[in-house]
Amino acid sequence: MLQQYKLTKSMNSAENMTKYSLRAWVLVLALAPTILVGILLGSYFTINRFYELEESLIERGSNIIEPLAIAAEIGLETKNFETTKRLITSVQLNKSNLVQFIAIFDTKETANKSCNLGIERGFERPA
Repeated sequence: MLQQYKLTKSMNSAENMTKYSLRAWVLVLALAPTILVGILLGSYFTINRFYELEESLIERGSNIIEPLAIAAEIGLETKNFETTKRLITSVQLNKSNLVQFIAIFDTKETANKSCNLGIERGFERPA
């Protein structure tokens, strides 16, 4: 008799654990979609912002390198590498927060001149 009472009591308590009140169901059904939509929108806007930042970085790099390529062309054609090196160094020092390394390659894809701010510390920032 005692075992049967314990068995029915444990079955009743298991049934009572799965029953939720109306208030609990309303909270779950209201908060679950809200949290899900919030997570989805947050991840979408974060990913979208990363793509915008990447495009902006590419555009800024293009705005730096195109005038540099035009200006360095004369020095490379006349084999005046000192002028080209000064040009590269000044561009790198002026845009040091964006540019870490500049290299100029010829048609055989070998580096003619390169400038790395970490190596060339002797140059002062132009006033």
